[in-house]
Amino acid sequence: MTEMPRWVIEVLSPKQGTYEILEKFKAYFELGVQSCWLVYPEAEAITVYSSINNRQLSGEVIDEVLDIRLPHHEIFE
Repeated sequence: MTEMPRWVIEVLSPKQGTYEILEKFKAYFELGVQSCWLVYPEAEAITVYSSINNRQLSGEVIDEVLDIRLPHHEIFE
């Protein structure tokens, strides 16, 4: 791949641990990805990471890097 995507989405599965995904995010940020979303389907929640140490979790997805704002209910309908 010659150009990295600006945004990566990972969906947590029952067989995965959060640590595994956060290690991937760390590598993605080092390669130039600007935003990573971690989706928790069971909890209908999404955590948005703009760096490995900067994350946001609320009732809506707010991604200032990508200028995206979406209520969770619109995503998990």
